[in-house]
Formats: sequence, structure tokens, C-alpha cells
Amino acid sequence: MACEDTLAQGAGFELPEIFAHLLEAEKLLTMVVPVQGQCFVEVCAGEGVAALGVMFARIPCIKPWDAVYGESFSLLGPDGRILMECARQGKLSSGHAGAPCQTMTPARWPPLRSMQFLDGLPGLPPEKAELVQVANDLVWWTVQWCMTLWAAGAFFSWENPWLSMLWWFATAIELYMLEGVIATVFRQQEYHVPWEKMTLYLHNYPTYNELNSGRVLGPPTVVLRGLCWYKGSWIFKTKLSQTYPVDLGVKKGELAHRALEQRCNALEKGYPVPMAL
Repeated sequence: MACEDTLAQGAGFELPEIFAHLLEAEKLLTMVVPVQGQCFVEVCAGEGVAALGVMFARIPCIKPWDAVYGESFSLLGPDGRILMECARQGKLSSGHAGAPCQTMTPARWPPLRSMQFLDGLPGLPPEKAELVQVANDLVWWTVQWCMTLWAAGAFFSWENPWLSMLWWFATAIELYMLEGVIATVFRQQEYHVPWEKMTLYLHNYPTYNELNSGRVLGPPTVVLRGLCWYKGSWIFKTKLSQTYPVDLGVKKGELAHRALEQRCNALEKGYPVPMAL
């Protein structure tokens, strides 16, 4: 996932080459294509591990979106309406949002938010206030997008750390209260990384509860606290853990494939789309 700092600064990097051949959202919206209504998209994608896992599972996928790829991939820019309209018109079968968590973590010091001031502490310096506002705007956009997917009978998932203050936002709670939406909590350690990192997925997939295998795990070998030396400089360990484990992406692709098969069967028979229980 990308961080609010990068989004606010407008710095970026190119879309990973492996995604270059994928269909663009605008073409999905304006053209009739063979995979109409079957496509997945990852937003706030960062390195695009979720999209990669879906591609491994042979699910049609459009180019992932993240502001770090350029202004045309910004959810909060003028083009963000394209993805919202794709969801509203039923052009998508599923989507994933990996919301930035830097301003949302209760571990950040000095803090930018509190439970009393979820929208941001009063009196923040201008550059910090901008980071907070970008994150707030992304929360609003993501909730609207997930609700639109849900209303269209498509699947969504929204990820953040378990203790993130994001989950206390009234709009996130409103999304959670929808029928067929649940929260699944699991340790990323289950997916062969040395840290624990308790992660929460808010979703309506009928299969994503299996992201938590229930396995008993040993203690993690890496604690996500402090700095480490990486590629010639000191970097926060939490920064290194932002990218999803590859095995998690693969597992998500497998579970998404099963969920979409259930959806397809239900739609063919005129039944309601099965969602999470």
C-alpha cells in the first residue's frame, strides 16, 4: 500500500511492468469487453500484491490504482469517478482497498489523531494537517466505493492493521453494519513472514473468513518496532512490512476465485449473490 506522505507530496513511480498489459478502467467503462462484469481492481495498491494474486488465480483484472503511479491513478483526482462509476454500473465483480495507515496508527509519535479527535488533532502543522486530510478523504472515498460494490452485488475487501483508528470512523462502522459484511482478523505471520502484524479485513466475500486459518503459531522472530538498516539506510521496520506477503496475495486469489464461482452460479440461477456470514 502507498503512504499518505507519498500521496500528499505527489511523488511516485511507474506502474509495475507486469500490469502494463491490463485493461484500463476507462476502457472497461466505455467499451463492451468479453470480461464485462467479471473484473477485479486493487486500489491504494502500492506494489500490487493483491492484484498479482488475483492474476495468478486467472481472474480478469484491470490495472491497479495508486496515486504513486501518477495523477491519472489518483482516487481523489478527477479520474477517481471512473472507478466509482465502474462499480455503480456493475462493470466490476470485486475490488480491494489497501488503505494507508500512517496517520491512523495509535503507535505514531507524536500522534496526529486521537479517539477524541479522529479527524485529526487540532493545531497540527500545515504539512501534517494535509496528510491527515488526504487520509480522511480516502476513507470517505473508499467507504462510498465499497458500498457501491456491495449494492451492485460485487465483492469488496478493505484492509488495515487490527488496531488502526480507521475502524473507529463512523463511516467504516456504517459499512461494517451492512448485511453480509464481516471483519476477519488474522496474523500475517501465517503467510511466511517473520513478523506477526495483526491485520483486519472488512469484506463481504463468503470465503475470506478462511484468511484466518486458526493455526497456532510460534512467537514472531521480528518485532515491528524501531529502525533497521536496509539497502544503505535506516528505515522503520513498519515501513518494510507495508507490502503484503506474496503468499497472502496467492491465498486471497484462491479464495476470491471460489467466491466468484459462487457468485456466477447464483446469478445464473437468479439467486441473490452469496456474501459473508
